[in-house]
Amino acid sequence: MKKQAFHTYQLQEYPDNSTAKGGFYMIRLRDLIRQIKTIDQPHAHSFHLLLYLWKGSGTHTIDGQTYCVTPPQLYFLTPGQVHGWSLTDDTEGYLLFFEAAFFQARYPKRLFDYTFFRADRTTSLLTLSADARRVPTLFDWAYQAFILPHTQHTEVFASLLHLLLEQVSDLYDQANPACQLNRSSLVNRFVELLDTQFIHQKTCASYAGQLGISPNYLNHCCRQQMGKTASQLIYDRLLAEIGRLLLNTDLPIKAVSYAVGFSDSAYFSRFVHKHTGQTPQQIRQQANNR
Repeated sequence: MKKQAFHTYQLQEYPDNSTAKGGFYMIRLRDLIRQIKTIDQPHAHSFHLLLYLWKGSGTHTIDGQTYCVTPPQLYFLTPGQVHGWSLTDDTEGYLLFFEAAFFQARYPKRLFDYTFFRADRTTSLLTLSADARRVPTLFDWAYQAFILPHTQHTEVFASLLHLLLEQVSDLYDQANPACQLNRSSLVNRFVELLDTQFIHQKTCASYAGQLGISPNYLNHCCRQQMGKTASQLIYDRLLAEIGRLLLNTDLPIKAVSYAVGFSDSAYFSRFVHKHTGQTPQQIRQQANNR
């Protein structure tokens, strides 16, 4: 079956969304499936996403990694990640969307501290234990705040989102102790720049210049705090995007190379082979043979 290029949803595309300009949205999973028939197919988002499932079964695939749905579970996605699912009809849950600017306007330095939203996290899944009773309650409260607007609608929702993320942060870090890293503001700033500029800025020097430091110092800080140099993190971010396009679209290899900022498709193929041991064609063929 021919794959179509995956769609990247904007907040304004969701049904009955009077809060799109405010930068947040929330909906029950069953309502979303009913209103957008193709929502289970691979797609991306321009915003952060929390998917909380409390009933059902199936699979949920994020950037090529497939998770078994065994509720209660919470999934975390950042802008640009591609996901899709195959769920049983009885699956129930909430989807909570928010743009970075919405959260950062109130909590400027917190968003990139959350381990579950970091590009270097080891998993996008948190399985909720019986002790995590506050999480379902906070989702319920946030949903009620969303569907029953009042004069302080936006601020109430933002406060509940903050409480929810703080609660979940503790649970995620307890479940994934190896992911806990106390990153400096400099490294956090580098990661922010990388996530928005990786297609056009592919060298450590370009980011170091924006941060007012030397490339060697940036590489040193990243290696010390993230276990990889800045250059390696740049390559990882590029390869993640390349993988999304190869696995989720039928774009020609040349078009994929242009989409990630390579003007020479032959050099692009050499870059991919050098860092993965496979050509772009082999990566795509291997996925198609699964």
